[in-house]
Amino acid sequence: MTDNAWAYTKNAALAALLADNQIRHIRIRAYRPRTNGKVERFHETMAREWATATPTRPTDTAPRALPYWIRYYNEQRPHGALGGQSPNSRVRNLPRHDIQADTSRTASSGCAPP
Repeated sequence: MTDNAWAYTKNAALAALLADNQIRHIRIRAYRPRTNGKVERFHETMAREWATATPTRPTDTAPRALPYWIRYYNEQRPHGALGGQSPNSRVRNLPRHDIQADTSRTASSGCAPP
């Protein structure tokens, strides 16, 4: 998710990268400061924790480290706005996430899962 800046909407290299990785580019709706604030906050966190966290790290290793940081950010990093939970703990449409939730619910009700 990005804002509608020219650097994101007209960037052929970004479009190719997203297409190659089967990532859908979602742009925020115009004049929605609340949504834009979330995007900006993510960029701020990424810059602070990933891009500049280790200034002595060679710049060629940073791109290789990004997927690991994104996974940590989504799956393990506690978020203050989420009561210390990770974003994935709050999302209901992740692969297999609903199965786990359904299993725990049916187990507590005494019903066997299908």
